Amino acid sequence: MYIKTDFRDICQLNVSELAKQVSQLSDDEWYADAERQETFSIHKATQAIRLVDDIEPGTVKAKVHPLYAEFKQHVSPVLGAIKRNIDQRVNVKKLEKAHGKSRFVRVILARLNDGGEIPPHNDTGPSLMYVHRVHCPLITNSDCEFYVGESVRKLGVGGLVEINNRRKHAVKNNGSEKRVHLIADYYVPGERIIDIDGTTHICKL
Repeated sequence: MYIKTDFRDICQLNVSELAKQVSQLSDDEWYADAERQETFSIHKATQAIRLVDDIEPGTVKAKVHPLYAEFKQHVSPVLGAIKRNIDQRVNVKKLEKAHGKSRFVRVILARLNDGGEIPPHNDTGPSLMYVHRVHCPLITNSDCEFYVGESVRKLGVGGLVEINNRRKHAVKNNGSEKRVHLIADYYVPGERIIDIDGTTHICKL
């Protein structure tokens, strides 16, 4: 979603238990699902574990993967913090009465190789244009840089940050360890947004 800033800070959380759980994942688990990196060349240096997936064709529901149950205890507080923050900024109750419930349409664990990068790109398609994309770093290092628009930041562990994914964004991990983020896409049906080209949209998936 196009927002007024490149990065929008949400809050700081203690994600030590989630980070510990993620650090115990094996390479076999990280490489079990290669669809994302094989479909999108910009993600070739990454691996992803999908917990909640893209909206299912012909429905308004996202697919919850069985693996989500294993992470739910420690992921739920992160998602709850995201929801509370966005709901406070958007008249969610009024919108939900007219358009249906807000929800997370995508939740993934994304790992970027040490020395790897995600080249500059901007997200397209309704399921990315109409969502609040929030990153929560779980494992990172001081040599990992996140670029959005004209801004560059080194995101710290547990800092929830919404990014302007309609502007060009990129990541460079110049460190010697892999970087892992929890990425969550929160969708509010009926939300009115102004896109990067100035056009107005009503969020509808």
